Amino acid sequence: ARAGDPTPVFLKVAPDLTPDELSLIVEAALDHGIDALIVSNTTLDRPSSLRSSHRGENGGLSGAPLQARARAALTAAAQAGGAVVIDLGHRVRSAQHARGLTASPRAFAVPLIVGALRRADELGDGVLVTDADVVRSYSADQALFCPADGAIALVRARTVADVQATMRFATRHRVPIVPQGTRTGLSGGANAVPGCLLLSLERMDRVLEVDAAERTVTVEPGIINQDLKDALAPHGLSYPPDPGSVAISSIGGNVATNAGGLCCVRYGVTRDYVRRLRVVLADGTLTTLGTTTAKGVAGLDLRGLLIGSEGTLGVVVEVTLRLVPPLPEPLTAVATF
Repeated sequence: ARAGDPTPVFLKVAPDLTPDELSLIVEAALDHGIDALIVSNTTLDRPSSLRSSHRGENGGLSGAPLQARARAALTAAAQAGGAVVIDLGHRVRSAQHARGLTASPRAFAVPLIVGALRRADELGDGVLVTDADVVRSYSADQALFCPADGAIALVRARTVADVQATMRFATRHRVPIVPQGTRTGLSGGANAVPGCLLLSLERMDRVLEVDAAERTVTVEPGIINQDLKDALAPHGLSYPPDPGSVAISSIGGNVATNAGGLCCVRYGVTRDYVRRLRVVLADGTLTTLGTTTAKGVAGLDLRGLLIGSEGTLGVVVEVTLRLVPPLPEPLTAVATF
């Protein structure tokens, strides 16, 4: 193999190897920097033929000897509960590499990453979803003409611990994470990328605390903007930011995009109402940015840096918002000319 190219590694395994044992072997190989891997319980009689393979125009590994053996290995690996991984998310090229070997790389990439995540045993019941149709339905927001392919699994987090476990796993295995709210955005920011895990926060939708005296509310990121407004009404309080998607967008998504809305000229945008954020960083660390008080001028404004960052710096798992007294009823005027 040329320098910089994926290095194919063939493993011969015993026929009675369990799927979990097979996944452990693969995981160990990935940890040691092997970035192209074919697992089979069949004998590969001439591995030296790999030297005659070459890279095709589509970026995948090609060559008749390699492809023939790869397809045989794919079938055997699938029957044994194993998989084939080409780069397993280490680089965006992984899907292209896999296409050089098989027309359906996803079917073989999923068992490895999912198996390792399940073995970690840190996610709650029903949090990890691998059903292809469900994953596909979560792979795109409302943006038009944006790519949204290649997600290998969906994590529907219910707790902060679920988010931390997912981020730790992704960092260890160098798997891309795409955080999502309710996927109502128009920029493609919640769209899947090849080899990624989708991390949905829509189930984290509770109001954690309403402090009427301090005029603040603490919520989870999945709560819908309009649902929050309705929950605050009995307390005589209001949350002014009013994006056009108010009835379907989440507070976490509003924070991620610094959403404004029709009333932003008078009342301001999301940034003007965020007091404090709790954020899970890439390594799974939970950190708190900002304060619950009206005045908090010490140090760098890292809270402000996170607002509008669209999940690139961390995953918001809790938001404390500033509130105001009830807003006046809207007055609408229509002019014709």
